[in-house]
Amino acid sequence: MPRLSHTAYWMPALLFGTVYASFSAGQTLLQDQGPKKNDLDVKVRVSATWTDNRDQIDDGEIVAGQPAEKESSTIFSVGPVITYEHNVDQRLKFSVGYSPRYEYETDPAPGDDDWNWAHNADLDLLYYFNPRTSFSMRDRFSWSGASAYYYGTDYEYDPDREEDLNEDYYENTFSASVQRLLNERDYITLTGRWRIKRYDEDEYADYRDEDEYGVRLDWMHKAGRHLGYGLFADFTSWDRNSDAYDFGYTDLDVGVQYTVIGVQGTYDFTGDQNHLIYASVGWNHATYDGDQDDQDSFGDTRVELRLFQRDPVRLLAGLRYGLDYSDVFPFSSQEDLATYANVRYVFGSDQQYGLSAAIEYRLRQYNLRDDLDADAEQYGYYNALRESNGGSEDYDRTSIFVRLAAEWQINEWFTTSAFYTYESVECDVGSDFDENRVGVSATVRFY
Repeated sequence: MPRLSHTAYWMPALLFGTVYASFSAGQTLLQDQGPKKNDLDVKVRVSATWTDNRDQIDDGEIVAGQPAEKESSTIFSVGPVITYEHNVDQRLKFSVGYSPRYEYETDPAPGDDDWNWAHNADLDLLYYFNPRTSFSMRDRFSWSGASAYYYGTDYEYDPDREEDLNEDYYENTFSASVQRLLNERDYITLTGRWRIKRYDEDEYADYRDEDEYGVRLDWMHKAGRHLGYGLFADFTSWDRNSDAYDFGYTDLDVGVQYTVIGVQGTYDFTGDQNHLIYASVGWNHATYDGDQDDQDSFGDTRVELRLFQRDPVRLLAGLRYGLDYSDVFPFSSQEDLATYANVRYVFGSDQQYGLSAAIEYRLRQYNLRDDLDADAEQYGYYNALRESNGGSEDYDRTSIFVRLAAEWQINEWFTTSAFYTYESVECDVGSDFDENRVGVSATVRFY
């Protein structure tokens, strides 16, 4: 089971993206940005993060035949944050950023290095072909030598084995969107996305490689100042590499493709696109690379409340239910119910203080027949999973994630922040665990 990045918890909220909020942006050509702007920003950030559960396990969990205890650890990091933004003739805006960091961990996992490098690079672009047609693009590349993978309770570290725990990987996420205003009330948006994750081909972690791509088409009609409605179609393909048999595992097909077609609507309370409710419901058809039968489900649903932009209190709260690709090996898909809320309050004479709180509750459900490659039965996965679950073919994975954060911009050149997170997972397959994290950071701006 992979360790999930905490940023992934907010993907259900972000998938809706800018479909409605960008409607007003298409009516102005960077009018608030000025005719031309060049801005180079150079900072250095130092941080420290402490966790009380480095390996995300439960006390007493059997690891390699022995009961294990939770281990605490602290990661210190330092590195520059460099960004450059450029606006051209009220039609083009782009920004690039690069932020390498050097990390030291006080108590790394067995086989992991105490010193690691990490890199992030970003590219954002917005271009208006004309007042009715706009193009946006975003790319994010990250590389990490830090621990990012959980090998399972039956894995025993052997320092003499060459493939031990090398987990260096890179991940790239790319998305692009074209929006066209058909008239004063109607617009369409076409969005494509592509994500890859790659480990070293010669290492143990290689079978966690992932490929994902998708395309979405939206049509929206603004019926009045407050009400909008429309249609959408979304296709997603996802696959996880099955080269695991090279390291003594069986070759399972876990790829899945699904198409969602549905209706969507918005209600804008104030007519300024800053206080609105978004809702959608669709029909989902899934096909599998393995031998599972196709799945059809009606009820791919999302509801969101948004209060943001010009208000000192900014809120995003919602609920999402639907069929998705699986977080848990060896399942291909999962039914996913998520409720989430994120509130941020900015205050002070110069808005130099910020407080935020976020919470998400997720229930993932799996079925041996619907979500698992039929070949898993001949390899012994099916019976082993069934026996571990008291004979039941249905599995649940419930999780709750809470984050509290504060930020203080002391002056133009110096900013400090702190955060606390709590995560709790209960799972019929994989590990139950609780984890607390505390972090602080300071950022100094030089240019």
